[in-house]
Amino acid sequence: MKINRIQEYILISIILIEAYLALVFLLFYPKDGEMPTFGISIAFMKTRDALLILGVLLILLRTTTMLRNPMNFIYIVVSIFNIAGFSFAIILYYLNIAALIWVHATLLNLLVASVMVVDLLIHTIGWPYPNKTIDQI
Repeated sequence: MKINRIQEYILISIILIEAYLALVFLLFYPKDGEMPTFGISIAFMKTRDALLILGVLLILLRTTTMLRNPMNFIYIVVSIFNIAGFSFAIILYYLNIAALIWVHATLLNLLVASVMVVDLLIHTIGWPYPNKTIDQI
């Protein structure tokens, strides 16, 4: 089975997310074994803000045509990271580890990731008008 470039980038993104989460837990997990709150909370908030800012910058670069092809590695990585941040907040909320405010704080990340994924879909498969350029619509 041949893996295309987008699938390869998504796989690398997932590996980077796992490595980042492992690093955060190694750095901030306390030695007594209880669930950490403060260190991981700060790391989560800073990561969420950085990904949100980076996602908005990439969308702005894409709309100003400075970034012509959304199939760049960084574009896909940031969109997958934003989706993972929202998913992480949902999981922590349903496990009663985090408050609902965490989920609310990541809704903008989900919006940014959704715009980026739709842009990738439009660019790769021509959705909703396959085989037509924007001038022909």
